[in-house]
Amino acid sequence: MTSTSRLPGSELYFLLSDAARLSHQAIEQTMQRSGVRLTPAELRALVTVANHDGSRQKTLAGHIGIEPMTLSSIMERLETLGLITRTQDPTDRRAKIIRLTASAQGLFEALSQRSTELFETVIAGVEPDRVAGALEVLTALRRNLHTGFAADAPVAATLQAA
Repeated sequence: MTSTSRLPGSELYFLLSDAARLSHQAIEQTMQRSGVRLTPAELRALVTVANHDGSRQKTLAGHIGIEPMTLSSIMERLETLGLITRTQDPTDRRAKIIRLTASAQGLFEALSQRSTELFETVIAGVEPDRVAGALEVLTALRRNLHTGFAADAPVAATLQAA
């Protein structure tokens, strides 16, 4: 058996993987306790719509880092739940413009308190400047991984789906 110390970077990779898995579990539990029946991927898509309301679906997929077709199925579910509307872009009939509904605003209000509690639990004992620094580092790592694997489509698709 190979020790992880013999694999350069493995400690970081495993730590990132564990943190991602645990955060997905925590998000799912938080939503469940709030009575929200969305997957973490659906919630991420909905938050992205909230941050870029009125954008094209393809643009939103780029912000999330997934393929437009992958986002399409998520958007179909969010639309079925009454959380978004998809309308034809007047400048390109093939494109869809995505907007939040009032129901989505209500969902965010329902999640707000529990989301704040979860975030406070996650960052407990960590100084605010270190949290900000961690966000900068994680953003750089994501960018490097995405850019570094752009030529390798299967690897890039796997990283984007994660």
